[in-house]
Amino acid sequence: MAGIHIERLRKSFGRETVVDIDALEIRDGEFFSLLGPSGCGKTTTLRLVAGLVGADAGRILIGGRDATSVPTAKRNLGMVFQKYALFSHLTVAENVAYGLRERRVADSEIAKKVTGALALVALPDCADRYPHQLSGGQQQRVAMARAVVYQPDVLLLDEPLSNLDVKLRVAMRAELKRLQQTLGITTLFVTHDQQEALALSDRIGVMRNGRMEQVGTPQEIYDAPASVFVADFVGGTNVLGGVVRGVAGASVEVEIDGCAPLSAGHAGSFAAGAAVNVAMKPERVRLAASGPGRTGEVESVAYLGSGFSYLVRVGSQRVEARIPDAVMVDGRPLKAGDRVAVVFDGATARILDP
Repeated sequence: MAGIHIERLRKSFGRETVVDIDALEIRDGEFFSLLGPSGCGKTTTLRLVAGLVGADAGRILIGGRDATSVPTAKRNLGMVFQKYALFSHLTVAENVAYGLRERRVADSEIAKKVTGALALVALPDCADRYPHQLSGGQQQRVAMARAVVYQPDVLLLDEPLSNLDVKLRVAMRAELKRLQQTLGITTLFVTHDQQEALALSDRIGVMRNGRMEQVGTPQEIYDAPASVFVADFVGGTNVLGGVVRGVAGASVEVEIDGCAPLSAGHAGSFAAGAAVNVAMKPERVRLAASGPGRTGEVESVAYLGSGFSYLVRVGSQRVEARIPDAVMVDGRPLKAGDRVAVVFDGATARILDP
């Protein structure tokens, strides 16, 4: 197995710079996700690691060896594409064996490796079927088996779950994590789905306009976003304007549109009087019939199955609060037009530079 080290990596198409990464370290055996919106450069970064496109500048080291100019076939990588790219005229076993045959592995060894790979992905009885005879989830497993059968140093996954329905995607997410942990293989996973990234990753790199906006564990990315972009992209965060009233060590005291001052952790350096943004997850905003919070008016209600999403106007701003179904305000669900106290939890809020 091997880690990946990227330094000063640049790639442009015409006048547009699509990848501009100063440094990124993906550890040996780590499941690392590149997360971001369409066009942020995450797939191009993966293709640069794979050698499918050439870098304009910088270096890519795999297992400590400079692979920047090494052809794709000699990088010893496994890759699963978004559309799986299975050969329709080959059986499952022949698809899985394809990489081994290209490496001129002996037939007797191929048979053993293919059998082992299909057992690993729980498809031992599908060797003689063709791709069109398989479900989407089974096709995804065949693609995984083909990618790992020759024991690559690194596994590259380009949104491999995006073609599956929601229920199957969740099931395959668990299978993918199990497989990666079983093999202990360094994995670079590309996705725009924050839930996939949070559920699967050891660490996440959030990308924006070709750059790394933040790198951290799922909990760090979710609970301690480094920018308004990360806060808004990961978790549908409330981002509210406020003014700094004071700084005390690791906490900043902020007033949000006339609310009682709120003390929260911060990402940056702030002075009294500075305009800031306060990021708060909707599930960590509380509503009460009365209390010390700012009084607001419920503008809309959406039922989410597990609870309710309330959009509440507080002063000149709107706040979303997601309340579990079992939690009532004043003994009942709220409706549009109700007046409520909005209570912010400073322990889970985050002060950001606007």
